[in-house]
Amino acid sequence: MHRTCRSGAPPRTQAERTRKASPRGEACSQAYGDIGSVLAMSDELQNIVDSVQRVSDRLAQIATAAEQQAATADEVSGNIQQVDQAAGHFLDGAQAVSHAAEQLRRGSEGLAQNTGALHPRLKPGKHCRGRLICAGGRSEYPGCCRR
Repeated sequence: MHRTCRSGAPPRTQAERTRKASPRGEACSQAYGDIGSVLAMSDELQNIVDSVQRVSDRLAQIATAAEQQAATADEVSGNIQQVDQAAGHFLDGAQAVSHAAEQLRRGSEGLAQNTGALHPRLKPGKHCRGRLICAGGRSEYPGCCRR
């Protein structure tokens, strides 16, 4: 036996109720569907915001690293300039020492010639390790090689 509604009509099936739902019921169903879509979009937007924040953080790290590298490059450049200046001063000093050594060599030769003229046993210009060698084959300086 069929149950009847108060109106006396047979009860509707679930499909019939859904199909014949009121516009207000359809609006509620649509609203619930829209809420689900909005919440899903909200989650997706939050994921995008998080990704953008990570990219922004990385860019800040890169900028900081670039600034540090630029500062280090400036410091290295300054140090290279100082080394270059020091090398220039060292070269100037070495040239001055070389010039002074040449003057000493000339003076030494002149002194050797003058000494040879005063002492007949010495041969002017014969040197070993910067020392004069005796004319008789013996050196007045122990440890000096003979020529």
